[in-house]
Amino acid sequence: MPESPALPAWLTEEDIQAYAEDFALHGDQAFTGAFNWYRNIERDNELLAPFQGRGIDVPALYVVGDRDMVTSPHCAPRAKTAR
Repeated sequence: MPESPALPAWLTEEDIQAYAEDFALHGDQAFTGAFNWYRNIERDNELLAPFQGRGIDVPALYVVGDRDMVTSPHCAPRAKTAR
């Protein structure tokens, strides 16, 4: 993997070392969760089909940061609010 010329301000060498050490503890299982997410994309769509269009009808709060790369507003679809 090519080396990055500079780390972004929010990521330090210590962060990278901590992640590398944590992944090393899990050996071959280190990325299982991430791989399973991709392996099950279509299956999840089938399982969730009965819930399509349904709102959240219990008290709920979902908090996300504006720098979250997965669920930031420009990546995630807007949630529909129940009225």
